[in-house]
Amino acid sequence: MQLKVQPKNMKLGNIWNMSIPAVETCGGMSAACAGPDGKCYVLKIYKRRPTVLKSHQNTYVAVLEALDNGDSFELPAKIHDGDVMRLHVAGDFFDPSYAYAWIKLMTENPNIQFFAYTRSWRMPEMVECLQELANLPNMTLLLSCDRDTGYPDPTLWDGYRTAFMMVDDNDSHLVQPDTHVVFRDNRFAVVKRVNGNLVCPTENGITKTTCEKCKWCFKAEVNKTALTKERI
Repeated sequence: MQLKVQPKNMKLGNIWNMSIPAVETCGGMSAACAGPDGKCYVLKIYKRRPTVLKSHQNTYVAVLEALDNGDSFELPAKIHDGDVMRLHVAGDFFDPSYAYAWIKLMTENPNIQFFAYTRSWRMPEMVECLQELANLPNMTLLLSCDRDTGYPDPTLWDGYRTAFMMVDDNDSHLVQPDTHVVFRDNRFAVVKRVNGNLVCPTENGITKTTCEKCKWCFKAEVNKTALTKERI
């Protein structure tokens, strides 16, 4: 099955990305995601642009058919070695068979860099396959947390990375040291760091950049010095 991908968006820049429906595939979601006061940005997009939801649903149907038929995932020929791909601008790893299909694809494409954020670490049946994903050399997997989920148990696996979503700036006291990146719903007030942790430069209220330029979430070793010195 050839995956349906998009070439870019305003936040990512020129980074390939793919999506499946938010909520329906988000088994690890919290109230902060999709509760009455949930902050899921994708649900807001669906309300404004129902065609986006339809596109994500069509991709999901194709994915499920491929999994049922035992078909492998394939990348379009327009994606080349050295490119970067973000998984799940909308959606998440919804079951182990889906995650293992991605593991196979990533193993077959070692020169393409992948990254994703997931709350599926909250699903016990997903932990083993997510750890395998995170251990791939061309995959950066960040475990998403918020005020409702808390942080993963330290024994989940060694060396996992976390991303914390602040529903509002009063959540700052919940952000633990060594959080890889902090996201904020309030993107207008200037906040570059929370408890010493980097706020996503697209959400710190001052920096004008894209994921393509920043690279923090998929090539941290490349950009760590620059970000530590706050040259962004």
